[in-house]
Amino acid sequence: MRKITLSKFAFPLLVTLLLSSIVYSQNPIDPNHPSYDSLKASGYFPMTEQIDYNGPYPEIKSPENQGKGLLIPRDETFTLALDHNDDGSTASISLPFTFEFYSDDQTSFYINNNGNVSFGGAVSAYSSTGFPVNNYPMLAPFWGDVDTRPSASGLVYYKIETHRITVVWDGVGYYGNQIDKLNTFEVIFSDGLDTLIGIGNN
Repeated sequence: MRKITLSKFAFPLLVTLLLSSIVYSQNPIDPNHPSYDSLKASGYFPMTEQIDYNGPYPEIKSPENQGKGLLIPRDETFTLALDHNDDGSTASISLPFTFEFYSDDQTSFYINNNGNVSFGGAVSAYSSTGFPVNNYPMLAPFWGDVDTRPSASGLVYYKIETHRITVVWDGVGYYGNQIDKLNTFEVIFSDGLDTLIGIGNN
């Protein structure tokens, strides 16, 4: 058997590399970092990890409502969530009710520029994956690489009501400062007592 010996310089280097990879995986680069765009364009950031989910699965209360469209248009009662940005997120926003999400009670949420609302922390990941996603509890009406940096791009807004939260991505562009295809989409979630969504649905 051959014995492998690390030099006194190689061992600290190996430990440093291992620790830095652990730290990086827990703390990705902030979207405002000067090198963020070049790292993103080169594909440097790792993909999110899909995990297995073993239930419980929520019951669909009103099958007759499936297939019907519902878009609450943005008006002056909505609040600007995020200014022009790429991969940004809001700070934590308190809910006026407790939102039960797969048996976990949520009391606050984050709005992420990339087409989703998350719980427990902001999510800057721009590449979607199948659900559920490890460490990313989220509602994702259109999880993609949204880019609202151009002035011609729309922005993200939200409205908090007694029994309902509405978040709308209003005419937003996509990565690379692109505005030739703008998307409008929204997510609505409630405490189960909202008549628009339907009593018992959230």
